[in-house]
Amino acid sequence: MSPPREVITPGARYSIAVLTVLVLVLTTTSYLLSLNAIRHANHNTVSLIQLCQTINAQRGREVAFVEHLFAVTLAPAHETAAARARRLRENAAVFAYAQRTFAPADCHHAIAPLP
Repeated sequence: MSPPREVITPGARYSIAVLTVLVLVLTTTSYLLSLNAIRHANHNTVSLIQLCQTINAQRGREVAFVEHLFAVTLAPAHETAAARARRLRENAAVFAYAQRTFAPADCHHAIAPLP
């Protein structure tokens, strides 16, 4: 006597075919959406780098403005040598503070585009 054969019903075959197609469609859609997300992430990264570079340029203009502001400020009349030395030290301290405060950021270190 031969062993009994398992028979797959037509409804089961149809269900397997539908589920296989569904898995393939969902996998392909997921892959395409991932590619789209990566493309948008790269675009956003480039935009962030451009924004960072624009901010760095503005920071440089702010430092130049502070230096210009002090350059056009007139020294007080009848300033003594000691007062002049103190004023120049204070100016140098303000310039150093402006340089530190408005130092350009490293735009490519913090934000790296995806491969």
